[in-house]
Amino acid sequence: MDKKPGDERMKQWLISYWQEICTFILTLLIGATLISLIHENRSLDKEVSIESSITVASTNEVSTSERVSYQQIETLVDESLNIPYNYTRMQADGVEAAALDELKDLPLETLIQEVLEELAIQEHNISLAYYNYLDGETYYINANTPRIAGSIYKFPLVAMYLEDIKLGKLTKESVIPETVPYQEQGMPPAQSGYGHNTLEELMNVSIQHSHNAAAWRLVFYRFDTWAAFQKALADFGNIDPLPANYQGDNYMTAYQTLSSLYRVANDPDTYESLIQDMLNAEEPRLLSAYLTEGMACKYGQVDQVVNDAGIYFLDNQPIYLLTVFTDNVPNAYRLLSVLNLRINEWIYVNHLSS
Repeated sequence: MDKKPGDERMKQWLISYWQEICTFILTLLIGATLISLIHENRSLDKEVSIESSITVASTNEVSTSERVSYQQIETLVDESLNIPYNYTRMQADGVEAAALDELKDLPLETLIQEVLEELAIQEHNISLAYYNYLDGETYYINANTPRIAGSIYKFPLVAMYLEDIKLGKLTKESVIPETVPYQEQGMPPAQSGYGHNTLEELMNVSIQHSHNAAAWRLVFYRFDTWAAFQKALADFGNIDPLPANYQGDNYMTAYQTLSSLYRVANDPDTYESLIQDMLNAEEPRLLSAYLTEGMACKYGQVDQVVNDAGIYFLDNQPIYLLTVFTDNVPNAYRLLSVLNLRINEWIYVNHLSS
């Protein structure tokens, strides 16, 4: 059958008509989708704005005497006092920064006693000696009681050698031979594979890594007996007469240790390398646990005895000295780390903030 011209025109019109209808429907669908997205976005913006308002309002309502978040206290401290603390480690240990306004004008003795009470520490289990360069204040607890010192003795030992270097008796390159009478002294043998033998190397590892064999080599090269070394330690720490029961074991007192720190801190020309080794000793622990800089320490630990002694420096100037010895204190690590944190916060609030 032949197609008529009119039929072809009708067909073209119908195709065009349906194309327009489909385009119109597609446009409606796209428009509806866009409107829905815009509405959801506005709702989200509104929720975020409300949440932000709640956060701001909550922050504004927190008084400075309340505990605040680590982010808030870090900002407060960094901007107002510029104190470098290890907030990540504090948070991991569950230690909060102090409420700064509660430290203002608080007597140091009260602060220390509060820390001891908080951690249930009995005074007879500790010795403490503190000195503040900024006002000359001192504070002591059982400071003249001899206690096992652990590796605390290593910093005055190295200091004595630095005095010998200053006097020209030795040089840092002097070779120190092995003279330790291990069996005679009832000491364990030297650690195998230890090859450092210059004075500088021995001093460095004795402090930075608390290396026993290195320190023993230094002790017995300079002194014939441990008792002679103990007497030299007492002289260096300015204690005379010696306390009862001082001789025989690895004993020192907190006051003696504080006096030794004072001697080192006051003569950086002689003891600069020792101070630097103490600042860079191993990983931060005990007194230096929460301070990211400035704490020059030497720790000592033997079984249940945990001790530390340190000088806090700011801009290369000594600010305070602290020595803490413990004996059979289960939470000794927390005591030393928290106590020095609180003292450091107290120093900044009462002496270093404007």
